[in-house]
Amino acid sequence: MATSALASETYNPNRAPDVVELYNIMTADEPSEELMVTFREMVTAMPVSNPYNGLLVNPRGCEVDQGNTDLDEIIDEIDNTPTIPDDIKDTLEDAKDVLDQYKEHTDRLISNFPTISSIVQSEIANNIGSMGGNPCLGFADIMGSILDAGRDIMNQILAAIANIKENLQAAEDLLRDLVAKLMAAIAAAMTQLLEEVEKIAKAMLNMSKMNLAQMMKFQMQDPCLKQILSGVLTSAAANVLGA
Repeated sequence: MATSALASETYNPNRAPDVVELYNIMTADEPSEELMVTFREMVTAMPVSNPYNGLLVNPRGCEVDQGNTDLDEIIDEIDNTPTIPDDIKDTLEDAKDVLDQYKEHTDRLISNFPTISSIVQSEIANNIGSMGGNPCLGFADIMGSILDAGRDIMNQILAAIANIKENLQAAEDLLRDLVAKLMAAIAAAMTQLLEEVEKIAKAMLNMSKMNLAQMMKFQMQDPCLKQILSGVLTSAAANVLGA
């Protein structure tokens, strides 16, 4: 599978040297934080309502719902157990907030699957040399929350919640230790979420740069656009295009 993907024009395109050179000019420096904020906001502004019901489903949806249901039951029991400190309840409420964000993020990946998968394909093609011979690894890196990595994190979270539920009346030290283990898994989910948003945002930016690089050759053949471009091209780009 990896070999056939590597041979695919999608992941290993035959790009003209000047297109690659233009792209490299635009990606020579890391994007500014201001620019990345804009692209992160573009990612998080994508809709979360699934328009593909009957075809695509969020594999983390039921898992997160189960986690929140179990946490609600634990919190209700804490409310009726005066000996359990309030800060433990507050911590579990924080865990629920992160789970809600995680579900929203994975809902977004499914609801925008055609767009995001195309962005990831483009990013893989732009970085084919670093894929270790397996372009499919790029999807696991950027969309891991709906793949095995996300399942593994949710399994850890659900197991930690189950341990708390079973030991809610245990000694406070044990209970705090179990809550700490839950929050470590919750932190892993939040880290994964933030990293994926960052990678999708960066991939989106890079795709726009490659699209521009590919368009420039044709735009320079248009006498009207060539006149405009001659006034806005950097010297490096002008040298590549012979402008």
